[in-house]
Amino acid sequence: MTKSAFRWSAIVASSFMLSGCVTAESILLASQEGCSRYGFSPGTQQYATCVQQENARLTNQHNEKVSAAMSMANEANRTNMQTLENMNKDKSSDSMFKNKRDPK
Repeated sequence: MTKSAFRWSAIVASSFMLSGCVTAESILLASQEGCSRYGFSPGTQQYATCVQQENARLTNQHNEKVSAAMSMANEANRTNMQTLENMNKDKSSDSMFKNKRDPK
């Protein structure tokens, strides 16, 4: 249980770090390339409108992914903290039980 919780936390943290690698420039470039593939010509009003809409869509999509990754990381962190608290409680209980049985 403990190993899987920590492994899950590492996976979520890695995903979060990778999702943060997207830059505003890369989103703009993807928007421009997409609009060119749609058939719009750079320098036209239609192209500018397309780029603006695609940029907003891709930015929102990226932000949603980052938000989801952050939520998952927070949940994994809460789970890990609870696991550690439970382990510490178990150790305390074991120690108290030992002391009652074997007072030295």
